[in-house]
Amino acid sequence: MTNIESTIENTTASIKVIVEEDVAEAMYVKKDPRDYTTEEFARTAMQAALDKKATDVIALGVAPFLCVTDYFVLATGANERQVAAIADEIEDRLVEAYHLKTIGREGKGTSPWVLLDFGDIVVHVFQADTREEYRLDKLWSEAKRLKVEE
Repeated sequence: MTNIESTIENTTASIKVIVEEDVAEAMYVKKDPRDYTTEEFARTAMQAALDKKATDVIALGVAPFLCVTDYFVLATGANERQVAAIADEIEDRLVEAYHLKTIGREGKGTSPWVLLDFGDIVVHVFQADTREEYRLDKLWSEAKRLKVEE
């Protein structure tokens, strides 16, 4: 094999790798968050909470009662560490799936309640005693409840 043939072969192999990478990237096209419904955001947040072993996970459709958000997602963690892990997972999952970033986050570190504001949905992750104290489930009892799809 001559130097020219070797160079052509190496160049062809490099081009093939680049094309394969571009095709793989093109297959994973990220959509605009406006292409999804707020219910999909809420369901994804609920599933992320469940994946981190949250309990009593619900989503409340508060749009008929509030003009600032469509859903409250509520979840309970056993301790402050789990509350933080659940909140982190929800935040990561919504960014990864929809490029949906938080407008605000309250309760970092060792807090019994973390609030994640995504605009269209607001996520509340509580420890059980804090959730019972604030009783958002009862406050918004007239709201439509989303169930987790099995």
